[in-house]
Formats: sequence, structure tokens, C-alpha cells
Amino acid sequence: MYAIDLPGYGASDRPARAYTPRLMTDAILALIEVMRARHLGRSIDAVAVSLSSEYLARAAVEHPPSFRTVSLVSATGLNRIKRFDGPPGSTRGKSWLLELLGRAPWSEALFRLLTRRAVIRFFLEKT
Repeated sequence: MYAIDLPGYGASDRPARAYTPRLMTDAILALIEVMRARHLGRSIDAVAVSLSSEYLARAAVEHPPSFRTVSLVSATGLNRIKRFDGPPGSTRGKSWLLELLGRAPWSEALFRLLTRRAVIRFFLEKT
């Protein structure tokens, strides 16, 4: 069993970069290849929760032989009434908002606020 931190999450580094769906999907695919190499090339069973479900689903669609099963728990983006059809690689991200929230002095304080145990527990209980 493996529990992973996607780029910018958990204990992983958080350099200033664009955290796009492509980055997350590529990170999952790279890890899957390492896992399969360690386990004789076997397909894997994968589980994702919330937003990471989108990235796991993309990885599974792009490379189906790597996966035996895929489970998505409280997957985001699947219950939208209004579709989002943007150019390939586009997101709903707002660069001006990222710029604002990434500035000192509040960027670190905001990150600490959102990663408090009580906040994490709140979102886990919703799943």
C-alpha cells in the first residue's frame, strides 16, 4: 500500500509553480510506473479522495493498462450542471487570485490556517 502526496500537498515541497491538472496527472503516472516496476509490472488498484480523484481518473484514462481497479471517493467535478469546455490544458484558475494569495505576509498564514487539524478533519468528515 502506498499513500502519496501530490506536488504541493502534504509533506511535499511547495515551490512557486503552476499546479495544473497536467502536473498532478503526470506525477501520478510517474509514481505508478515506479510502483509497477517494484511489483513485477502488475496493474494496480488505486483509490483517490476529492480533488485527487480527477487526477487519478485522468491518469487511468490515459494509461488503462496500469490500473486493475480505480475507486473515486467524493470525487469533485462530476456533479456540475454547467460544463467547462476550455482549451486543452486550461483550468478555472485565476492568476490574479493566485498572485494576491501568494504574497507575504498572509500567504504562509493562510496556508497554516487551511492546513490546521480541525480544517482537515472537517473536510475528511464530509467524505
